[in-house]
Amino acid sequence: MNIEELVISRLTTASVAGGRIYRDSIPQAPTFPAIAVRLLDDDAIQRDASTGLALLELARLELVVVDTAMASAIAAIDAAKAALDNWTGVLGGLRVTKSRAGARRESSDVDGDKLIRMQILQITITYTRD
Repeated sequence: MNIEELVISRLTTASVAGGRIYRDSIPQAPTFPAIAVRLLDDDAIQRDASTGLALLELARLELVVVDTAMASAIAAIDAAKAALDNWTGVLGGLRVTKSRAGARRESSDVDGDKLIRMQILQITITYTRD
C-alpha cells in the first residue's frame, strides 16, 4: 500500500463523500460530492545510516472535493478533515505517526452548463513502513 491508497482507504472507511474517492483525478460525470487525492510530494526525512533506506517519511497530499453545491462540498471536506487530522494508526503496512490538516481554500470552475464548486485541503502525514 502507498500513502495515497492509505488516505483513500481511511476516507472510504469513514464514509466520506459516500466513498466516492479517487486517486489523482475524478472521472467524467461523477456522482457528487467526489474527492480526488493527489500526492504533492513524499520525502524521506530520516534514513538508516548503513542502508540508506527511509526510516521516516513525510508526505504532503491535496484533497480536492468537487460538487455543484458549495454547502455539500464544505460538508465533505470537513468530514475528510475530521477523518485525517490528528489521526494515527497502522494500515496496509504503513504506520502513521502524525497527520495534520493544513491550508484550506475554495475554487470554482465551469463544466459545460454546470458551475463546479471545489474545496481544497492540504494534509501532511508522517509515516513509517512496517
